[in-house]
Amino acid sequence: GSVKAAEFRVSSDGCYVVTGGLGGVGLQVARWLAESGAKHLVLLGRKAMPLREAWSSLASADPLYERVAAVQELERLGVRVDAAAVDVSDVKQLAAVLDRIRGCGTTVRGVIHAAGVPDHKLVAELDNEGLASVLRPKAVGAWNLHELTRNDPLDFFVCFSSASSILGAEGQAYYAAANALLDGLI
Repeated sequence: GSVKAAEFRVSSDGCYVVTGGLGGVGLQVARWLAESGAKHLVLLGRKAMPLREAWSSLASADPLYERVAAVQELERLGVRVDAAAVDVSDVKQLAAVLDRIRGCGTTVRGVIHAAGVPDHKLVAELDNEGLASVLRPKAVGAWNLHELTRNDPLDFFVCFSSASSILGAEGQAYYAAANALLDGLI
C-alpha cells in the first residue's frame, strides 16, 4: 500500500542520506526532507562542492552556483548539510562516508537513492561499456546502500526508479535497464 503523509515521519535527531543529492531531483528531495523536519542531511553526488571560502565569489553563471545556493537555503532552514563527492557504486568510498557520519555519533535514519546517469543512445549504438556506466550508479549504488545501511535503524529506504523500466523511452535503453534492475532489488 501507499504511505499517507500523516504516517510519514522524519526524525530530527538522525541524518538522512540523499544520493544524487546535489542534482535537481536530489535537491528537491533535500528541501522536502528539511520541510518535513530533518535537521541533518548528507547529500552525495559525483562532483565535489567548492570550498566554503569560495562560495561568495561564485558567479551566477557558474554551474555550481545553484547547488551552493540550494545548500545555503537548507542551512537557513536550520539543517546541517554535509555534501560529499562519492561514487555510490564504489563500496569503499560509500562506506568511508557512512563510517565518518556514524563516527560523529550521528545515526543514519533514512536513505533516498536518486542517483542516476542518463546516456542517450539508439539501440544500434549500445555497447557493454555504456550499459555498465549507467547501471553502476543506479543498480550497484542501490545494492551498496542496502548492504551498508542494513544494520541502521532506518525510517525508510527509497529508490527512485522510472516508468521507463516498463514503458521504455527512445534513446533510453540503458536507463530503462538500470531502472528495471532497481525495480527488481525492491
